[in-house]
Amino acid sequence: MLHRIMGRAGSGKTEYMLFKMKEAFKGGKNCLYIVPEQQSLSAEKRLSEYLGDCYNLGIEVLNFERLPNRIAREYGNLAVTCIDNGSRDILMSRVLESLSDKLCEYKGVSTNSDFVKSMISVINRFKAGGVSVEKLAEAAESEEVKANSRLYAKLKDISLIYAEYQQLFSADLFDPCDALTSLAAQLESQRFFKDYIVFIDGYYTFTEQ
Repeated sequence: MLHRIMGRAGSGKTEYMLFKMKEAFKGGKNCLYIVPEQQSLSAEKRLSEYLGDCYNLGIEVLNFERLPNRIAREYGNLAVTCIDNGSRDILMSRVLESLSDKLCEYKGVSTNSDFVKSMISVINRFKAGGVSVEKLAEAAESEEVKANSRLYAKLKDISLIYAEYQQLFSADLFDPCDALTSLAAQLESQRFFKDYIVFIDGYYTFTEQ
């Protein structure tokens, strides 16, 4: 069951949530309190002030960045190598070099270091928004896009780059930008949340995942 608590800033949404969390905690329920990463410490401090230091016996503070790792510790799949920003640069440079003869719109800038970072940024935003290689390729072939030759050429190139880039990842090499997408699929069979009451606070928008 989903309950949405709505109101203007300062109207008491968090206070109400803390009250309901206290009720659940006192009733012996396990709770997850999911807040933005930058609010994690203040949330823990607030819970400590409100419930005492024993709150962490039944309430765990998480954010969407830590959630995949937390669930992996429960079910396994921690033994992977995650790439960092430097590794992304290397992988994207390798992709662009291999595709230089196949690109149309971006052929002239494919070896430019700024373009490498630009493509990484674009693909990271696609991943954050739940736009897969398949969805992008489908969008590139739509009639609306084909009607604009410049846009069509750009999306075809980006779709090709995205597909080639994504093929470099495997079960042993993982992109943290894929973490929530992988987790969303994983949770179809792994019922991590079934024994928890989950409270989500402080978010203004949500991605598809």
